[in-house]
Amino acid sequence: MTLAPSKKLIITCLLCFISFLINLNPVSLFSGAELVFGNVIAVAAVFLLGIEAGLFICIIASFATYINWQHFLLIVPFTLEIISIHLAIKLKRSPLILGLVYWFTLGVAIVAFEHYQSSDFSDVTKNAIILKYMINGVINISLGYVLAIFISHLINKQRTHQLNLPHLISLFVFTAVTLSVLTNAFFWLKENQHNKLAQFNKSLEVHATHVAYNVHSLIMRTLDSLKLQENHVKNTESLTFQEKILTQTAELHPQILTMLITNDQGKVNTTYPADLRKNISSDNNGLYVTDREYFSKAKLTLKSYISNVFEGRGFGNDPIVAISVPIIVNQAFTGIIEASLNLNSLIELDKKVIHPKQALIILDQTNSVVYSSKSLDYTFLQDLTKSELLSHLANKKDYFVVDKKNQHHIVQSQKVNELNWTVISLIPRDVFEVQIAKTAQKSVLLLIVSIVIFLLIANKLANHIARPLSDLTTTLQRASDSGQFHLLKLTIPASILKETNLLVPTINHFSIQLAQTLSSLNKSILSASNANHKLEILNNELTSRVNKQTKELSDALIEAKSANKAKSEFLANMSHEIRTPMNGILGTIQLLQKANPDKESADLLDKAHYSSKALLALLNDILDLSKVESGKLTIETIDFDLNAVVESVNDSISFSAADKDVIFSVEFTANYYRFWQGDPYRIRQILLNLVSNAIKFSPNGKVSITLDCAENRDLNFKVSDNGIGMSPEAVERLFHRFEQADNSTTRKFGGSGLGMTITYSLIEIMKGTISVESQEGTGTTISVLLPLKRSSSEKITKTQESDKNLPDLSHYSILVAEDNKINQTIFVNMLKLTNARILVADNGKQAVDFFSQETFDLVFMDIQMPVMDGIEAFKNIKNINPNIPIIAVTANTMKEDIERYLSLGFFSHIAKPIELNNLSLVLKQTIKNKK
Repeated sequence: MTLAPSKKLIITCLLCFISFLINLNPVSLFSGAELVFGNVIAVAAVFLLGIEAGLFICIIASFATYINWQHFLLIVPFTLEIISIHLAIKLKRSPLILGLVYWFTLGVAIVAFEHYQSSDFSDVTKNAIILKYMINGVINISLGYVLAIFISHLINKQRTHQLNLPHLISLFVFTAVTLSVLTNAFFWLKENQHNKLAQFNKSLEVHATHVAYNVHSLIMRTLDSLKLQENHVKNTESLTFQEKILTQTAELHPQILTMLITNDQGKVNTTYPADLRKNISSDNNGLYVTDREYFSKAKLTLKSYISNVFEGRGFGNDPIVAISVPIIVNQAFTGIIEASLNLNSLIELDKKVIHPKQALIILDQTNSVVYSSKSLDYTFLQDLTKSELLSHLANKKDYFVVDKKNQHHIVQSQKVNELNWTVISLIPRDVFEVQIAKTAQKSVLLLIVSIVIFLLIANKLANHIARPLSDLTTTLQRASDSGQFHLLKLTIPASILKETNLLVPTINHFSIQLAQTLSSLNKSILSASNANHKLEILNNELTSRVNKQTKELSDALIEAKSANKAKSEFLANMSHEIRTPMNGILGTIQLLQKANPDKESADLLDKAHYSSKALLALLNDILDLSKVESGKLTIETIDFDLNAVVESVNDSISFSAADKDVIFSVEFTANYYRFWQGDPYRIRQILLNLVSNAIKFSPNGKVSITLDCAENRDLNFKVSDNGIGMSPEAVERLFHRFEQADNSTTRKFGGSGLGMTITYSLIEIMKGTISVESQEGTGTTISVLLPLKRSSSEKITKTQESDKNLPDLSHYSILVAEDNKINQTIFVNMLKLTNARILVADNGKQAVDFFSQETFDLVFMDIQMPVMDGIEAFKNIKNINPNIPIIAVTANTMKEDIERYLSLGFFSHIAKPIELNNLSLVLKQTIKNKK
């Protein structure tokens, strides 16, 4: 797997955590031997992430075993296991085989050395643990290998770790069988361990019960004998008779060490042996036992008394228990008969019936040691009340107990009836574990032999199954290398796989069919070769014709492009050539209008002004139509005030409406919205074309604009008139170029037929719609819907109102560069209205010379001039004074021309023909900028 370093590190850390958790929870196979499977993850990581990740995961996961076992013995063999897997991958060998070789040689040697040097287990247990490691290692390798294949296939099916079929079969058969046998062995060992432990506990319990019974019998027989003798001695005061009774009783019970009979005051009358009293006391007043519990308790309760065990005084250090019986005569206490019982005979109960290392402990009612086996390190009368032994018996948390000296025992106990003594039967834990280890050793050894046998069988079976397929693959590969599939003939031995046996005749049949097909194909190729020769001749002819036609089309395309370029240049030149004389006409008209003419002259001048602007409008329509056809007409999107657009339209048509006696009105609906985003110039053009058209065909009538906001979203307006109307056929032709309703309409009302065509194109470019409702003799209503976005008043840039009154520039010096004498005269006369000092240059060079000699506040620069054009003159003047405002004055009014002038650094632009209101706005803007 190819992963980014950061991603690889994250995955490695996650696998470390999972491996650590797995090792933290080992599977107990038998006592002292647990299986850890964290290295399964590490083995898979070697295949998927590389040796570094595998080693890192293995080492980190080994720390979990320290938590459980307090040693790092497995880190070395498991780390070498990871290295052996990496080595197998590098050498392209079977990781499973190489892993088995490692564990059966170096791996087992390392584990044996570690455990025989550092562990304190028995040799049998050590051997079983060593064999367990071998099984654990083999399982880690096989499961890790299978896990890596599964994950690789799951993540990227195209780059799955590939194995040949025998290895794949061997791996999965071996893994499945080994896991099955291991699982059975695991549960069998667990069951065997459970049964063996139950057998040990039962044997110990039986032994403890037997000892408890014998202890009870020993004490109770002596007590019963004393009760019998009490009936004999209470009827006589003869000391000789009493001595005889004591002697007979002691002879019947050899474990009795001493006996005595007292009076009611505790004075000893008779003893056994007879000289006991003389040995204990030489006082002539006699021997008293008044302070002894066996006397005081019997006198107080008038019942038999069995003392705690104590160490004998005067008769060695033997463990003794005192048994006394009160002598009652006529319901009155007259003394006691007492026997001191030597407990050394308890050693006879310490039989090693289960194992030679079996041990015995007998405790009295105070939990003091009465007897313990010599193999145990307990002292006589040692108090075990707070010992680990009694705590374990009270609450068994495990099957064995560990004392303060770290000795492990399996224990069972039994209470002694009536005495409240405790008999504890013990056996060392290692006795049990050695027996379990012997069984486990045989089982694991058998499992290892089985693994080897299973591997050989799996390998043999895999080779037997895969050999036909391998032979088939080899044969097919040779045929592929030679390309002679038609000569292929398989003679593979029969396989146990039905599919393989079916595949061989199928491939042989395919080979025969392929040979027949190739024979037919060769014949077809020969025929096709002849046909190809004829086809080649035909192709050559066709190629010649295509090349000729391609050249003709290419020449036509070049000619069309040249014609289109000539058309564009013609339109630009036409615009320039028409606007230049129009500048003289319109300029003269505007100057005459400023001269306060009489009413009749003013009326004539207004008509001339209107006609001139109509001619300019026609020129603009022709240019716009050219842009539409070439696809160069662009629409801008700015924030604008629709009221200002409508007012501008009203100003533009006021003269024509008055001239034709048309009542013009604007209506606003309740849904009307004022501020929009779009191209105000083109929207004005649409409105102006529609209203002008309506006025033209509605003499003495009414024309109205109705403004609405369709569905509170899009701009909608209607232009209605009560003019001549149109027929349905005329409506169909309304938006065609250079067409009107009919020729008579053109003769009567005039018009070029371009306005409605341009209007339709503008609406279409804006993705709007236009519809016409008309009836001859009634009128026409044209509806336009434009999908514009709303704006707000804050976004609208305040525009200066149109004003023909020029500002006072009496302190200004203005340089005018203009080559046309008529334009010079008109422009100078216009500028004289500002009272400025004016100097005129006939060309760009003269303008540069004047500017270098004098100081000017403002320069008006024509673009097309002889000697030096306006652009070159502009650059030279800017080099002299970069801050001088220079205004381009040109008949080039196309948008791209204006943008080019402004990008060069011109302050502003005035189109020819010059209108006083435009000149006024530019001059006022210049004055404002200079301030």
